Amino acid sequence: MAIGAALAVIATGVGVTLALHSGGKKTTESKRPVASPSPSQTTNQPQGDTPNSSGGDVQPVVAGWQVVEHGSLNVAFDVPKDWTVEPAQATVSFNGADGFPAVMAGGVAEYKPNYCSKGNTVGVAGTRPVDDAKNLQDAAVTSAEDWVYYGFTDPTSKQHGTLKYTPAAPFSNQHGITGYAAEATASDVPKANQCTTDGAAYTVAWLGDDGKPVVAVILTNTTGPEQVSPQTITTVEGSLRRIHSAS
Repeated sequence: MAIGAALAVIATGVGVTLALHSGGKKTTESKRPVASPSPSQTTNQPQGDTPNSSGGDVQPVVAGWQVVEHGSLNVAFDVPKDWTVEPAQATVSFNGADGFPAVMAGGVAEYKPNYCSKGNTVGVAGTRPVDDAKNLQDAAVTSAEDWVYYGFTDPTSKQHGTLKYTPAAPFSNQHGITGYAAEATASDVPKANQCTTDGAAYTVAWLGDDGKPVVAVILTNTTGPEQVSPQTITTVEGSLRRIHSAS
């Protein structure tokens, strides 16, 4: 699998650092289907955010699935039972050219961790606040571009795959999440190693409790025998919901 080079477990928190890189260029493509609703070493905290919590009293809304929470954002979503929900304090990040995290999220779940080699994973999902977006459309598109770029290309390399993104499309689900969704893909990624694959990022952006954008991101490889299925992506997005913290 292409997502990942190192998974670090820190004593005071869990940092999941995923860094597969192979270069990329950006073009646009307008084909993002709207999701229909359906029942490295890192720092210990996402940028400008407190860590996630998982478990607790929040119940899944998708039968047979498990809950992933980001407590400080009052957000939850569900993932299938064969995903790994990372512990409280977990963050997932990808490094930029300077070696520091360029994108980071909490409320982390992974699909098939250590699939191709140690630290590589087939898919990952998380949520994060966004402070610098012009609007929700910009938050969705920019987040999708950033995650697929840093997840599947090397910002220090002159070798390029092809990155495409879709314009933001209106999104809503049965749990009151209303905003915009976007998708970005990395294709023709140069083979850096046996785990290199093409990939995609799917994002949903909406206004959080503080009136600022919150983005959910799902990252998956798109070549090879294992990937996150379109139905799973749609169902995860459809399960996004607000929760109340126990404070």
